[in-house]
Amino acid sequence: MRHRCPDSEDYFAIHEYYEADEILKSPAWTRDPIDVGGSSIESLRWTLNRMKAALKEPVLDYPDEQA
Repeated sequence: MRHRCPDSEDYFAIHEYYEADEILKSPAWTRDPIDVGGSSIESLRWTLNRMKAALKEPVLDYPDEQA
């Protein structure tokens, strides 16, 4: 997601994102970006691969927190 910063350059971070469905009526995302870490090398590899895949998706703008 792109975080727009009025007094400085924008910055980008990866957030968990959830598509709208029957239960979740509108899209949602985590407030804080996700960390890189895991309980094993395999889980760390999985997280990094998911993050790499996320870079192929469209960039979403993080909502203005003051709105």
